[in-house]
Parts: sequence; structure tokens; C-alpha cells
Amino acid sequence: MQNIHALALLTLGMLHPVLSFSSMPAPACISDRADVEEGGLTPQRIENLPSREEAPPRVVFEEVYLAKAGYEEEAHEIAFVEPSRSLFMSMLTQNILHKIPLDDHLEMKEYSHRSTKIGPERGGLHNVGKSQTRGDNMLWLSTQCENRVLLVDSNDLSKAPRYTLAVPTHFDLGQLDREADPMGYSDTCGMANDHCEGGAQCGLAIGGPHSVREAADGSIWVALKGMYTSEVYRRVGKDNNICTGGSWQLHSEDDRVGYALWNIHPDHFDMTKSAFGGTLYPARKSPVMIDIDGQGNVFTGQDSVPWVHRVDTKGNAQQIAMPKGPDGVQIPTSGPAVVATPDGSAIFIASLMNEEGLIVQFRSGETTPRVITALRDTRDTNYWASPEQGLQQRIIHFACSNHGGWDYGQNTLYALTSSLLEPQAPEQIIALQFTEDWSKPDLDGDYGLMRLTLPGYNKGAHRICIAEGNSSSSPGAHMLRRAFVSNTLSNTITMAKSKNREWNW
Repeated sequence: MQNIHALALLTLGMLHPVLSFSSMPAPACISDRADVEEGGLTPQRIENLPSREEAPPRVVFEEVYLAKAGYEEEAHEIAFVEPSRSLFMSMLTQNILHKIPLDDHLEMKEYSHRSTKIGPERGGLHNVGKSQTRGDNMLWLSTQCENRVLLVDSNDLSKAPRYTLAVPTHFDLGQLDREADPMGYSDTCGMANDHCEGGAQCGLAIGGPHSVREAADGSIWVALKGMYTSEVYRRVGKDNNICTGGSWQLHSEDDRVGYALWNIHPDHFDMTKSAFGGTLYPARKSPVMIDIDGQGNVFTGQDSVPWVHRVDTKGNAQQIAMPKGPDGVQIPTSGPAVVATPDGSAIFIASLMNEEGLIVQFRSGETTPRVITALRDTRDTNYWASPEQGLQQRIIHFACSNHGGWDYGQNTLYALTSSLLEPQAPEQIIALQFTEDWSKPDLDGDYGLMRLTLPGYNKGAHRICIAEGNSSSSPGAHMLRRAFVSNTLSNTITMAKSKNREWNW
């Protein structure tokens, strides 16, 4: 189990060398921009489910390779921008943003993609997320190795970003009230060689913007995860530290590495002020994905500890313990999967370290977690993993829709399972129907629970994106739905679509 845990830490970028950071000025525009390639994407059509060859083809897959063979670029985040009907995906190590236009049927066009380099190589492009208040075409990007967050116009990436923000790289924990330290911040500092004596001298080196979420007030929340270390690079005998440069130079073991959540309104960004004009919240190891419930409470997964980070609407932070599963054992970590329902009535969180597919739910405004065990339901007869894959259900990410199901009117949670930690684990999209108020699964509904095994094995399924819309060429036709998955180990993007009503999840 220790070996598995070590592999997990490497895979998720949680084994950090001791570092010191230097503040960097915010560049005025996307630096070193270059169109590295245009065209050349040819979808590869796969008709049958690979582990159910005898079944009639009910799902069509299309897969596109986004990089040369080998583990060189690491496909990561993926977002669907509806006005332009395009997908945007980050390639982390090479700092490349892919734009893949979709046709009138929401399928990938051949020979029409565009690739843009966002800064220098190994910049660590990670987050690709839509703005909630600044226009449907605007995307928040983060470059983990450059410690930057950018807001760009997806319609024209040649424009200078609307915002380019350097993230804080130092957190002075001496300002905290040690008498009222319910989150154990002083312990966080103490873990780094017990340098907590001396008040203001107790500081943490932070950085590595992993995810960015925009709140209804226009402010952004940024998970500062620390340095990204790459399991992909380690597997092929390379230095797994992809971050280089002045902001990530290796220093003595006396330096302290920490983790934090940063909240700032971009209009108030000022590098001369504490936290650059925002607010820093120390986090446990290590903050990954963020989402916000309907009341404005912010939830962040921490993928090395069994705690969820929550900040309420008044700015009060707390750590909430992950609950125990049916076997009485505490769920070991939180995240990276964290997602809010479309109406904000609930937050869903999963642990990639958990093999049973357990899902944790927080109702909007509540702090008590609920455990959802529906993926263990014995009525599910569509578990198509081969015997050698076992019954592992390692959820890495979620997507939500209120247009799921056969009639495009069902609340649906889409869970993506991955082989990223365990090569033999199956990679599936699991569609789970929920009640009208998102309070609990509806296993007796129109479709209840359906599984779709993705083609191939050990591709490192990473993110899932659901694209929905109507065909402009067929007014009045039913809504279209496509699922897109980014695969980190194979550097591919996989599309899945149903071929008939009975399999329209």
C-alpha cells in the first residue's frame, strides 16, 4: 500500500522538493506566442466497445492524437465554449493551448485545429476554465511553472490578455492568531522543519496555480498547489520536475514549502500590497480543484489529506473531515474531482485514492458531508471491466448537466474513472441520474446508472467535458450531447456519442 501511495503522490504532483520562490512581475501579454501547428487532426473512429466486442455498436468513439508518440506534453484541462462551438485543451509541459472546432453535430472537425503556445516551453499550462461574468468567450488560464493567471479571449488569442496576474509566492503565517488556529496552520508550518518559532518569521513558500474559478462577484479563487512534478516524465526516466526558472530554483532544506488558496478581484491586483491585493488562506497538502455552491461558499479538494477546504461567504475558512465509507474507513483524500451542480444546490467531491467510487455531497450552505454509494449498486449490470481490471472505480473528475437522459431533461452527474494511479483500473464514463433537487441518486429513474467503458487501456483519463447544443442546420431537432475526455498518458482527446435512444445517457 505504501508503494501505491507513493505512486499516487508522484502522479498528482504532490512530492515536492524544498523550494524558495521569487516574486515575478506580471507580463503585459502572452509571451513568446507562436502558432506551433495548424491542421493535422484526423479523428479515428471506433465503433465497438472494446471490452464488449459481442455487443452491437451503441456508442461511437472518435479519438484524436494531440502530440507525437511518447509522454511529452500531457493533455490536461478541457473546456467547451458554446458560442464558437470549440473545445480548448491545455498541454501542460509544453505550455500549448489547443483549439478544436466542432461541427454542426458537435463532432470534431478534421484538419481545423489551432495550437497556440502560451509563454515559454515547460510553462505548465494547466487551468482552462470559462469566465462566469466577463463574456462567454473568455477563458481563465493558469501557468503553474510561471506562477501566472491569465484571462484571454478564446475568439482571438493574438490579443493581449485582459488580465495577467502574478500569484503570491510567500505567505507570512506569523500574522495568524495562534490561539485561534482551528485549521492547524501553525502545524502546517511546523511540518517544514519546525521553523514556527519567532512569529512573523514563520512563512510558507507557495505558488503553482492549479485551478481557477470565477465567483459571481467577479473575483477569482486560485488553488496554489505548489510545484508540479510529473509522473509521466518519471515513467520514461526523465526528471519529473517540469518546473524550471528563477521562481522554482532548488534551495536548502531549511526553506518551507506550503499550500494556499488565493482570492482576489482582478481589478484590485496590486503587487505592492499584502497578497497582491487579495486574501490568502493556508491549505493542507495540496489544493487541487475548486468550485462554488449556489450561496457562494467555496470548496477545494486537497489530494494528500482526508480534508476538504471550505470558505464561507464571510471569508471564514474551515477544514471539514472527509466522511467514512460503508466499511467504516475514512475516505483518504479529497479531489481532484470537485464540481457544483448547474443550479448550485450541491457540491460533489470524490477521492482518486478511493477504489470504490464513493462520492461525497455537500448541500448548498451545509457543512455536513453525505456519502453516496450508488456506484456500488448491485443492480448495475453494465459493469464491463474485464476480470483482470478488477472492480476499481477511481473517480478523477466530474461533469454535471440538467439536460441528461433520453428526454434531455434529467439531472445527471457524469463521473470519469481513471487508470492514472493504477494501470489496471478501468477507465469509464459513469452517468448517474439524480432527483429533481439533486438531493440523491435516482436509480429507479429513466436510466438510473449507466456505464461506458472508454476505448483502450491505461490512457490516463484526466478530465471530462459535456458539450450540449442544438443543430443549427436542423431547427427543431433534439438537443445534441457529446462527452469529451482528455487522456494524459496518450496525449489524446476522446469523443463519445450514443447511436440510439436506449443508450442516450
